[in-house]
Amino acid sequence: VVAVNSGTEALILALTALGIGRGDEVVTVANTFIATVGSIVAVGATPVFADVDATYQMDPDSLNAAITRRTKAIMPVYLGGMPPDMRQIMALAGRHGLLVIEDAAQAIGASFDGQPAGTFGHASAFSLHPLKPLLVWGDGGAVSFASQQAADWLRMYRDHGRSDRDTVMMFGINARMNTCMAVVALHGMAEVTVAIKRRQEIAERLDAGLIGLGGVTVPPRDPRRVSAWRSYVIEVDDRPRLQAWLAQREIDSLVHYPVPIHKQPAWTTAISLPVTEAQARR
Repeated sequence: VVAVNSGTEALILALTALGIGRGDEVVTVANTFIATVGSIVAVGATPVFADVDATYQMDPDSLNAAITRRTKAIMPVYLGGMPPDMRQIMALAGRHGLLVIEDAAQAIGASFDGQPAGTFGHASAFSLHPLKPLLVWGDGGAVSFASQQAADWLRMYRDHGRSDRDTVMMFGINARMNTCMAVVALHGMAEVTVAIKRRQEIAERLDAGLIGLGGVTVPPRDPRRVSAWRSYVIEVDDRPRLQAWLAQREIDSLVHYPVPIHKQPAWTTAISLPVTEAQARR
């Protein structure tokens, strides 16, 4: 695991370290923060979208349909800290000879079928932004690799390509984690398991109260998926009315994300992702 200066940079550096660039397609999802897709564009590759399932995660059938001869990698996203079906995604990647970069920005502490988030793919990116379960006092991130060679390369590349203070082995960049942020992260690592357990307890209470309530859809719960609960997400028939009711009682609520990336002004190709679009409205 290599510490870097943000979760966005973690995604860009993971792609860079695995040699993904111009002419390559990377399949991901549109119901995510812009950094997911922005990182793909930043390395010169082309984003391709798969639709999602009822759990808001990448749908393996849609993923399979999105793969072309130009596909180089798959970037599944742990939206809200909830794992996608990483077993099926890894099986598809293996069948097509594709790289997998996990966007685990929101998923420190999550797991699928007993295996921790960030340990499935060839590389994984984490965010330590203050809104994440493991946080620093500003921006921070980390990249984990299955390959020791890739990790060694990134340790030099993020520090101007230096192997020591005065020896430049390659031309790199400055993407180091700020030292003060690293101190905060190390402190938080001692407590993050307790914090995530508390989030899981709260999510269980919310499930108990909301499942079966009229006008509310709680996504199906798969016992193989353990979320980090960066966000607790539901769908409702009348979102504005519920948000107003909550606000009157000083209960905060937000929509993550109201406009999927394929509907943003920056995206210029007309495509249809019916499940993603229906969920975004609810």
